[in-house]
Formats: sequence, C-alpha cells, structure tokens
Amino acid sequence: MKAVFVKTSNWERFTDGIQAVDNRGAAEACMLLVNGEPGLGKTSIITRWALENNAIFVTAQSGWTVSEMLRAMANSKPGIPAHHTLRDTRASVIGHVMRNQVPIVVDEADHVVACSATIEALRGISDMCQTPVVMVGMERIQQKLARYPQVASRIATVVKFEPVTETDVMLTCRDMAEVEIGRCLVSELHRQCAGRMRLVLNGIARIEQFAKVNGLKSISLQDMRGAELAHDWQSARRGAK
Repeated sequence: MKAVFVKTSNWERFTDGIQAVDNRGAAEACMLLVNGEPGLGKTSIITRWALENNAIFVTAQSGWTVSEMLRAMANSKPGIPAHHTLRDTRASVIGHVMRNQVPIVVDEADHVVACSATIEALRGISDMCQTPVVMVGMERIQQKLARYPQVASRIATVVKFEPVTETDVMLTCRDMAEVEIGRCLVSELHRQCAGRMRLVLNGIARIEQFAKVNGLKSISLQDMRGAELAHDWQSARRGAK
C-alpha cells in the first residue's frame, strides 16, 4: 500500500471545525472537541494535521497526573525542556506555545476528562495561550465534559466523525492501493467495512495480497467473489450473541 494521505469527508469536517475555532468571537473559546466511534480514522487525521501545524501532540494515558501530562507535552518537542518541578515544566510548555503560536492536540482525551485536575490544568494552559486546543475522544466525551462547565463553555465547536462514505473508500483505493481495484469491488469493500476506515485499510491490504498471489495488476469483484475483505471481530462477537 502506498504511504499517502487521503483527504476524506472526515478530514473536511475536521478542518471546517478548525476554521470555526479560528473565527471564534471569545478569545478563550479556543477548544475543539473531536469525537466518534473507534476505527473511523480520528487519530490518523489528527496526527496529519498536527504534523502540518507543528502542534504539540500527546496521547493521554489512563490515570495521568497533571505532572505526567505536562511532561508528555514537553517531551513531544525537542525545544521544550522538562524540569523537575511541575511549575517549571508548565512554564516551559506555555512559553513554547506562546512564542511559536502552535496548537495543542490531546488524543485519547477521555483519560484527561476523567480527572478534574488534568482537565483543569489543560484549561489553564488554553486560557493562557489562546491557541487551538484539540481534544480527541470517544463518542461519550461530550457528555463527560458537561460535568465541567468552565471547560465546556470554552469549546468553540464539536466535530463528530462519521462512517466513511463509498466515495471516501473509492478515493482511498485509488490513491493508496498498489493495484487497480474495480468499482464494484470498492462498493463491496465499503459494505463489508461498515464505514470504518481502519477496516478499509485492512481490506485494501487483503486485496493487494490476493492480487499479488494471483499475478493481477487490476482486480474486480468477480475475482474475489465471496471473499471476506475485512473482518470485524467485534461485529462477529455481537452477531453470535
């Protein structure tokens, strides 16, 4: 599979959300919340945007303390020293963000929201820097944030990732696959993956492997009729109940 980035409909939703943050009225309302089910491509899209914008990017961990969160932020960039004290590390992170006007991205942000101390610390940094702070979490993170009105009121907009469309799958197959994949096979891949980008990528890998074994440069639905293109073990488990 080719190492290229495909701008799907979820990418468009996300960048529209960033535009809403940039055009906000209240300066302190600089937070963007991204949510959605697993497998829709949240992390890959956010990672790409973070790289393009030189953002501080961290993946939250279960049980994170404020000190651990700040140290992870400092360690995400070579130019931010991580000090022995929480106060000095916080000052280093804030100084870097304000000097360079870079955003902050927190993936798996449910772990941050689970602790009042960590979400308050993130809010404090946001208030000081007033640059975009992107929090990425699961579907219920919005309800969890409602417990912190002082944080929820600073969210400029919420972006909900949706299952990828057939057009998204077609573009992904066209740009990433090492073989030409027929339109009907693309449709079948979309159907079997139920809109989950993670499964789409696994499916493309299976199609490429089948084509390689059989010496095919292009592949159609007829070639793989009846084949399982993508396996979702969670769906299989639910269906067995």
